[in-house]
Amino acid sequence: MNEKQRFAGVQRLYGEAAFKQLNTSHICVIGVGGVGSWVCETLARNGIGEITLIDADDVCISNVNRQIHALSETIGQEKVKAMANRIKSINPDCKVHCHSSFLLESTAQQLLAPTYDYIIDAIDSIKHKCFLINYCKENNINLITVGGAGGKTQISGIQVCDLGLTHGDRLLAKVRANLRKNYGFPKYKGKKFKIMSVFSAENVKLPWCETPKDNTQTSLKLDCNNGFGTDMAVISIFGITAAHYVIQQLLAKVQ
Repeated sequence: MNEKQRFAGVQRLYGEAAFKQLNTSHICVIGVGGVGSWVCETLARNGIGEITLIDADDVCISNVNRQIHALSETIGQEKVKAMANRIKSINPDCKVHCHSSFLLESTAQQLLAPTYDYIIDAIDSIKHKCFLINYCKENNINLITVGGAGGKTQISGIQVCDLGLTHGDRLLAKVRANLRKNYGFPKYKGKKFKIMSVFSAENVKLPWCETPKDNTQTSLKLDCNNGFGTDMAVISIFGITAAHYVIQQLLAKVQ
């Protein structure tokens, strides 16, 4: 089966020139977990020709409910390797580059040296997320960042807008504050940051924990079940939305 047959649906929808644009584009996904794995799936199934994966984590059993590369046979594997194998199964001609490391200030120059058409940020760490956003803005690298998807149950409110205009997202609120304090981003509310983001203003649902019968006053800490609960349907739409935005930006170059 050749590439034309494999992605005939994409070509019929957007046209040959548009598909060629996708096929010759290089996208970097930083954070190949719940959101990032669905980003990769979407990119691969739309014929993106080159994908770089950056993540130092391994697949663990608790990833199974929300991460597309988390299967019984992949538990214990590096996430980038498990995702790369899946991408190659979808499109054997896709060039996949794996970096089993975290994006840090010390590794950024090496990891971000290639010329990417777009970077999709699915990092959880506020510190490293802010560093990446500022690095991309300073170096004129196309970037879309993704907000918090944990603890949310509705897909209807997921949207894309400028990071400076997002609201109701705890993760991005902390990111904005950090960028304003440490990187000189606009301090006034309503000012655009000129960085696009995926977010939902839905209030998060705190994690359920069983209260001991002999201690009804026990406080329910956020980490009692390792953070917010997650719904694969919601997590996946965050990732798919980010990938879709990037694909539309690439297609706009030839339309």
